[in-house]
Amino acid sequence: MTDPEFDDQAASIAAQVLEADRQGELAPHERFAAACRGSANPAALAWIAESLQLHAGSRVIDLGSGLGGPSGWLAAHYGCEVIGLEPARRAAVASRTLFPLPVVNASSTKVPFRGDAFDVALLLGVVSVVPQRGCVLREALRVAHRLGVLDYCSTTSHEVCAGGSRFAPPADLAHIVAVAGWRVDQTSAIPVDAPRTWTDAAERISVPTERDEAEVADAIRNGAIAPMMLVGSR
Repeated sequence: MTDPEFDDQAASIAAQVLEADRQGELAPHERFAAACRGSANPAALAWIAESLQLHAGSRVIDLGSGLGGPSGWLAAHYGCEVIGLEPARRAAVASRTLFPLPVVNASSTKVPFRGDAFDVALLLGVVSVVPQRGCVLREALRVAHRLGVLDYCSTTSHEVCAGGSRFAPPADLAHIVAVAGWRVDQTSAIPVDAPRTWTDAAERISVPTERDEAEVADAIRNGAIAPMMLVGSR
């Protein structure tokens, strides 16, 4: 399933980033921050990368890769071979214009790769969004040996619904991952906020806030949901 509003937003962000580059208003490394909207945070990405022992030559698939900010950051910092998979066509096209990484326009519920094609599958801000999260996690299990998840979770014992997304409590998220066949090796809250340089770069790109995004932003501000990380293996 794709979201036309996200498609339009992705194309708008990519165009603004490229124009900011031409005007000298955005340093090359700031592209990552501008394209890492949502739960992405360099400290969290580094925690996941280190926990999964990513290195040069690691084969990684980023399921629901969006604009490719996390994929680009991980490839640049760890030298891993990242392929993005994004169901929204214009977002996939926009990602290719921002980062020199391959992106496949396809659904995470039916990944067009053979089994065991990758060392690691990433689900960054995806589990809370997709209706068929069990199916996506099983597809990740089919194509990869290890799993990295970064998402928002409810801060209570009850699921929070906001902006069309479902945010499970941390224990429930771990259970969902385990039921799909993964062994949950470690979970952790994100201990630090994104650095100011990171948020400043993202804020320089003007993005109209849709109602769904506003609901999620309110849930974050109210403390109803908070970001967490999970790594797993077969």
